[in-house]
Amino acid sequence: MSVELKPCPFCGSTNLKVWDNSVACHACDGTGPDLGHCVGEVCRQQSIEAWNTRAPEPNQARIEALSAALRDIDAVACDFGHYEAAARAMKEIATKALEKLWSEQ
Repeated sequence: MSVELKPCPFCGSTNLKVWDNSVACHACDGTGPDLGHCVGEVCRQQSIEAWNTRAPEPNQARIEALSAALRDIDAVACDFGHYEAAARAMKEIATKALEKLWSEQ
């Protein structure tokens, strides 16, 4: 059974070459993962499966929550002249952002 090859995770190109032990992108020279001395059709399929393994797609709500927390931290850091007070305030903002993320799961 043939496995569909996903675009390059580094640049998005579909100009790819499947080798026996890895996949290579001709657009950005990205390669991976190296399966070692594996050869043959089974190895090519394993290379494609390994290439297609990606980190989970980012959760937009989490990105927005973290971005908002970072903006708040920047604003608070500018308001405080004393480092300890700014650090405590930043910790509180970050904690609230994490609590929000966990409650959304």
